[in-house]
This record gives sequence, structure tokens and C-alpha cells, in this order.
Amino acid sequence: MKAGMRGRMIIIILPVVLTALALSTMTILALSVAAQRDRSATLAFEAARGYAGRFDAQLEARLAIPRTMARFMEANRSADRQEVMDGLKRVLDMNPTIIGADVGYEPEAFDGRDEEYRNAPGHDATGRFLPYWNRLAGSARLDPMVDMDISDWYLIPKRTGRDTILEPFTYEGVLMTSLMCPILRDGEFAGIAGVDISLEQMDREVSAIRVFDSGYAILASAAGRLVSFPDKSRIGAAALADLGPAFGSIAEDASRRNAGRIEGTDPVSGAAALLCYAPIGTAGWTMILVAPSAEMYQDVERLAGSMALVAVASALLVSVAIVVAAGTVARPVVALSAMADAIAGGNLDARAPENQGGELGALARAFNNMTTRLDEAFTEVRLSVAELTRARAAQDALITELEDRNAELARFTYAVSHDLKSPLITIKGFLGYVLKEAECGDTEGLRTDIRRVDEAANRMSLLLDDLLELSRIGRISRPPTYNPLGDLAREAGAMVAGRLEAIGAELIIAPDLPVVFGDKERLRELLQNLIDNAAKFMGDQASPRIEVGADKGPEEPVFYVRDNGTGIDPRYLSRIFGLFEKLDQASSGTGLGLAIVKRIVEVHGGRIWAESGGTGKGSEFRFTLNENAVKAKEGAGNGRADP
Repeated sequence: MKAGMRGRMIIIILPVVLTALALSTMTILALSVAAQRDRSATLAFEAARGYAGRFDAQLEARLAIPRTMARFMEANRSADRQEVMDGLKRVLDMNPTIIGADVGYEPEAFDGRDEEYRNAPGHDATGRFLPYWNRLAGSARLDPMVDMDISDWYLIPKRTGRDTILEPFTYEGVLMTSLMCPILRDGEFAGIAGVDISLEQMDREVSAIRVFDSGYAILASAAGRLVSFPDKSRIGAAALADLGPAFGSIAEDASRRNAGRIEGTDPVSGAAALLCYAPIGTAGWTMILVAPSAEMYQDVERLAGSMALVAVASALLVSVAIVVAAGTVARPVVALSAMADAIAGGNLDARAPENQGGELGALARAFNNMTTRLDEAFTEVRLSVAELTRARAAQDALITELEDRNAELARFTYAVSHDLKSPLITIKGFLGYVLKEAECGDTEGLRTDIRRVDEAANRMSLLLDDLLELSRIGRISRPPTYNPLGDLAREAGAMVAGRLEAIGAELIIAPDLPVVFGDKERLRELLQNLIDNAAKFMGDQASPRIEVGADKGPEEPVFYVRDNGTGIDPRYLSRIFGLFEKLDQASSGTGLGLAIVKRIVEVHGGRIWAESGGTGKGSEFRFTLNENAVKAKEGAGNGRADP
């Protein structure tokens, strides 16, 4: 009777429990494997976008060279032909990444003197101005450009009026591309400025990219021609569509500047691979990562194997537990079966009571051990998934940071080139006048123009000094010390006492300012710039007043420099800390003062912002410092410092 009951219980219960356990394990395994496969594919896709962004930044930086040349030729119409050719030679010498630099003008468009330069160096038989400095043969040489009126590198920018990156082409045995920018005069096309870059260096950089162990990167032009590929004989000769159907789909989608991923075949090894692609926006080219499926998913396969072993072990444990339970009465077996159903439903917190003796107690302990092992195994799976998620989040943060840095670098480069170009153009223009006035003996005009050149040079020197100061903050620092902020405020006020006296301003320093821990010189410079800025924009206030103090914030003090001057339009409060931002273009200074202030605050772990009721209602600059930089000591001070 006892043996028959045990047999019947085993026949009835064991298949049910094992089936439930198998289904739940297979479901969790399938979901975990699918999730990790998707994350691996997403990481590869994000890597493709990251590399595309890096090469896009390189092309944009190189495109800035002919763009600057074109803007210079548009702004400076007094240069003669030899000066321009000498300038092209300097551009070639100073930029090792380019192999050619050129300008080309429409007939008579440069200075109307083509007839005088027939067959001269850098000119064709008609005297058209077409200088092309290049090092295609190794050393630099000057040639005239040919076939301009039938070549895309001239016709496309002429027709579109926009910057152009050409499809790769071979010239004198070198695979290259041209970056061309139109030169416009009074809105009309006058010619082009351009540079040539060899694609061999770009091929080397792309070839250095490794995707897992044997994966690699492919670079294709806007028309789908191969720019970089492991088989070098196919570069420039083959197209993406020649590599297989999947690459044909990529070429079609990439022509619309889309990014994506697709399962396909490695054109080199013939193995299955995930193909991730992303556009290079500046040129319309495409970056493709070939990620071997076997290597990309090997961790997923190992995880699946481990989980399968855990499932088999769990099944064995369940079988043993059921055999043991079959020797007891039906009620405990039913209770244990219910617990097994709970486990199969995913409740790994379920436990059997172990207060029974004999076989029932042993069965309860076996079930509990099984559940613990399952819980540990699934915990490992969750931890693995969480680790992959954190890794993806870290990579996303890195990519976002790189994009922000690239955008900030682009804005900084544009701003610096814009603000430096103005005094340079002034200096160059007036130097031409100086030469003419020296030749004709115009002493008074000579003195006037030399003074203007000196003023432009001084503006450039001031700008460069401020840029150097901004770059040093946080990079060159002195050992931090304890400094009463009240003393620093008085020292800063003394540094600008002349300006305060000139406008009759009263400087009020709160008596209870704390001691701060940081770079004394930078902190004093921070207060000096804010006090000087307040004095500079006091306007026609009858009783100018500047206050330095601190409010008690929720976590740390909030310091402020407050004035009753001209105030700030609320629309511009978010812009005033940017590079070269000057709300009053007629005011003195370089527009870097508040950018320096913001950088000093950030180096000390704080943040800064401005508040104003609007024009004519005064301004208040408020900032915090890292809580470790503010000590609970009372600052010394008598509460008032008069200029």
C-alpha cells in the first residue's frame, strides 16, 4: 500500500513539477538571452555612432581650413596675387593632414588683370588666377589648376553656393577627396577655395578600429564607394552593394543619412555578423562596424549554458524531493506541490516549513535548498543584466559628453576665429595704407594709421591674455588655503578702487562672511571680476551701491554680489556666462570676464547664476562653492569698505 501510494504520487506529481520548472526556466532563459543579445547589439550600434561622430569632427575641422580661406578672400580684396599664392603655401606647410591647397577665380574676377599674367606660375594661358600648391610628388610645388569649367570640384560649389566634400577620386596615383568652399563677392560667385586630403591616412585610422576579436570597420562615401576596407585592392574600386545584399540595403538606407543595424554576412570571412551603420553628417559618408555574431554573443551563450546547468540541477533536486515526499501522507505532499507551483510561477521567496521530522522535514529542506539555489542563479542573472545596463549607461554618458565637448569646441573655435579675425583684418588693411603713405610721405596719415594698427594689436593682446587666463583655470593651480571671504572681498575692492571712485560707488561687505578653503588668488579674482562688472554697468545711478554678502542655503551658503545698476534683460540671463558674450557691444573688455568667473566657481565645485528684475532694476550674481570648501568659521570684517 505504502509503495503503491509512493509510486502513484511520483507518477502524478513528478511530471507536473518538472514541466512547470522547465517552462519557467525556459521562459526566464529566453527573456534573459534576448535582453542581453539586444544590449550587445545596442552597444555595437552606439559604438558605430561614436566612431562616425569622431570622423565627422575630423572632416569638419579640415573643412574649416578652406572655409576660413574663402572668408578671408571675400573680406580682403586688396591682396595681390603673389600674396595669395604665398598664403596658400603657408596653409600647405602648416597643415600636414592636407596634400593640396588652392584658390580658383572666374575670368577677370580677382583683380581684372588676367591679361598681364598669361602662363605665369599659378595661371593658365589666359592669365586666369588658378594657383594650386600641392605635394603630390613629395615636395611642395605650384601648378595651375586645369579643367575647372568641366570638373565637379569647381562646378558644384559654383552651382549650389555651398561648401562641398567631393566623392573620392584618384589624381596622379593618390586616392583623395577635395573640400571646396565658394568665394562670394557682393552675393555673386567669384571663385573657390579648397584643400585636398589623402584618404590613405583616414583608411589607416579606420583600419585600426577593432570590433571584438576579428571584427572591423568599413568607411564608404556618400555614393557608396569604399574608402576603407580590409581588402585594400577594393578601396575606391568597389561599392557597398558589391559586398552583398545586406550591404545593398545599408547603402540605400544610408543614402537618406539614416543609422541602423542589420543581420548579414561578413564579406571577408563569410561568417554571420551584425552590421551597424551610422552617417558621417558633414560629408554624408557612412561608418559601418562588422561585429561577428559568434564573438558578440559568446557571453550570452555562456550565460545560457550556465542557466541550463542550473535548471538541470534544479530538476534533479526536484525529482529527489518528490521521491522523498511520496513516502509521506498526501496532505504534506499537496502542500509541497502548491509550493512548487509557486516557485514555477516565479515566487522564489517561498519556503517549506522545516519543523517536520523524517522524510517530510528532509523534503522541506531539499525544496528550500533548491529554491535558494534558483534564487542565487536568477540573482546572478539580474546582476549580469544590471551590469550590462550600467555599462551601456556609462557609454551613453561618455558619448553624450563627447558630443557636448565637440559642440563646445566648435562654438569656441568659431568664437575665437571670429573675434581674432576682426583685429587681424584691421591690422592687415591699415598696414597696406601705412606702406602707401610712407611711400608718398603722408606723415599725418602715417601716424593715424599706425595708431589704429596699435589699437587693433592691443585688442588682440587683451583677447589672447584673457583666453590664456581662461585656459589656466583648473589646469595651473596653487595649493588651497583657508581664506576669510571678507578679507578677499576687501582686497578685490582695492584692486578696482579707481573705477569705484570714478563713479562714486559705495562697496558694502557683509560682516559675517565665512572662511573658504581654495585657491586664494582665483577666489579674489572671482570677486574682483564681479565687483568690476557691477561698477562697469552702473549706468547713471545717482547713488551707486555694490553689496557683497551671503545667504544661508539649504545645504551650503549662497554668496552674492549685488548692485543697483542698469540690470539685465531676463532674456539674456542664460547667455551672459558664455564665451565672448557682450550684451553691450560698445563696452570695453573682451567678453570673457564672466566666462572666467564661471570657470573659477566650477573648479571650486560650485555653480553660479544671475538674477535681475530687468533693465534699470540692478543685478545680482549668486554662486555656491563645494561644501568642503566652506568652513564653519566666522569671517573677519568690519562690514564696510569705502573706495
